[in-house]
Amino acid sequence: MTNIIPTIISTEEILIRFLFENHFNNIKTKRIKESNVFFDSRSNTVSLQRGCFLSLKKCIEFANNNKNQHIGYITFNKSDFDYCVELLKKIRGNPFEAEIQHTPLDEHQNYIVVEPDSCTTNDLGNPSHADIVYINPNTTPEEEPKIPLQLFSKKLITQCNILYNDDIDTQSEDLLCSEIFKQ
Repeated sequence: MTNIIPTIISTEEILIRFLFENHFNNIKTKRIKESNVFFDSRSNTVSLQRGCFLSLKKCIEFANNNKNQHIGYITFNKSDFDYCVELLKKIRGNPFEAEIQHTPLDEHQNYIVVEPDSCTTNDLGNPSHADIVYINPNTTPEEEPKIPLQLFSKKLITQCNILYNDDIDTQSEDLLCSEIFKQ
């Protein structure tokens, strides 16, 4: 079934971040580097998937296309993200701006520009892709940009659920991720 993927992400929408080996201090003990899960030193964005518009089968396929070893998933609602943005503003005492944007990708993993609400679940590439975009990372002159982003990552991870690959029932691969990764 084809569904339109709305441009606006609802507050209760389930968002998914892939967990890779580099997100862990120790994979065997499942000790996560909390400050790095929602932080990417290469850019001001962090990739996500929109669980309401993605089957588990496609989600696993996208996760396994990465060069790093895929370990599992971390999920949260947009309202959890919004709560953490407001929390960081209060903690830091100055503006912190971040948002989640629908950023569909073509079959070559390049961003594509689409008209609002014109993307569908059957489009080629990764139509359910989204990004956390750090607009104003709220830095002071004496700190690097990564300190507030790492703090934000630590706060957001407390609102998340973690699901490891070996906990997933692959018999459910045709279900939407939102049905499997319920918050």
